[in-house]
Amino acid sequence: MRHAPTGCGFSGRHAPTNPLRVVVDVMPAKKKRGSKPLTGAALIKETARRIRLARSHWDDHRNAACRGEREKALRLYESLSADEREKIPQVLRVWLRYRSEKYFGEHRTPPRRG
Repeated sequence: MRHAPTGCGFSGRHAPTNPLRVVVDVMPAKKKRGSKPLTGAALIKETARRIRLARSHWDDHRNAACRGEREKALRLYESLSADEREKIPQVLRVWLRYRSEKYFGEHRTPPRRG
């Protein structure tokens, strides 16, 4: 049995139900093998970016994504020196250390796996 073409490049049984919505598989970017760990201003900038991303996930009620980004941000934050930590905006530092600790700290029940 042949189906009529939908006009979006698909024909037959594999035509999407909505011709305006086409899903494309995208591979994630490959990590560079020779990349050096971040230092200085780049490390500070990446740490602040991760904290902001975790906060946006928190605001969107995406707890699993927030937890993952928070852990990455905390790992980067702990690698900073005391002077570098002062360069992170205070609002972000407070959220990372106190507010997020309240909800995602070690004393909390870990999320279900699988």
